[in-house]
Amino acid sequence: MSVGESRLVKDHLKDIRNISDEGEVGSLDIDPFFKDFNVVGFHTRGGNNSYLHAINQALYGFYRTQVKDGVLISRDQIVSDFRLMLAKSLTDQIDMTVKLELSMPSAKYEEETAGDISKVLQNQKTSIKYDILDDGNIRNLSKDESKDQNFSLDDQRKFLNGKDPIMHEYNPLITVNLGVGIFIFDASDGFPMLSPGQTPLMMDSCTSFICLLYRPGHYDTMGIVQSDGRIITQFQYNDDFIKKIIFYLRNWMDIKK
Repeated sequence: MSVGESRLVKDHLKDIRNISDEGEVGSLDIDPFFKDFNVVGFHTRGGNNSYLHAINQALYGFYRTQVKDGVLISRDQIVSDFRLMLAKSLTDQIDMTVKLELSMPSAKYEEETAGDISKVLQNQKTSIKYDILDDGNIRNLSKDESKDQNFSLDDQRKFLNGKDPIMHEYNPLITVNLGVGIFIFDASDGFPMLSPGQTPLMMDSCTSFICLLYRPGHYDTMGIVQSDGRIITQFQYNDDFIKKIIFYLRNWMDIKK
């Protein structure tokens, strides 16, 4: 299938924002990021965990087939297992290589783009994954006696292993665990946005990337149609789409200063 033909297929798709069926593919013609790419969206299961469903849908073939290691498994169970993995990881030491990449300048970006997360890691005597939640603010709030005490390590472990909604504030934790960068696009304007604790420099340590589309209270998986008609949902650092995102975010951070 040629590029023109794959675009023709896309032209017959409904806008992803008007789709409600799980797994259905919709078009994403939102300027400025999407006009030069054949971008589509996969509608994600609704409910409290659409963020984690969208991530697993992007990463794992067994999520789509619901067969893992030859055994049937529901998508809800896959997400539940994923939440348990995140909860257990909170007490893991941050790999020193990752810590160095987060706290030191790289060849790709100037030192000032490292962001607050480097200060969090440098100022903590210990560097466990709990320390990077919301740029370290979760740990700080756990020490504030005037606040409701739901920010402790134990509270966060219970939260992650529960059923309450998880939003993209946990992107850095997932990135550190999987080595996968997560970019969130706002469906209202088509621009990517940074999550707390996430910087372009942090993405240097990623081996691959996924993109999610955010609408109020819901996340969908994004993909790009290839010339042969395949749709990829996991991208490499040198993909033009990813380079465009990182370039935009770096410039946005410079303007914000």
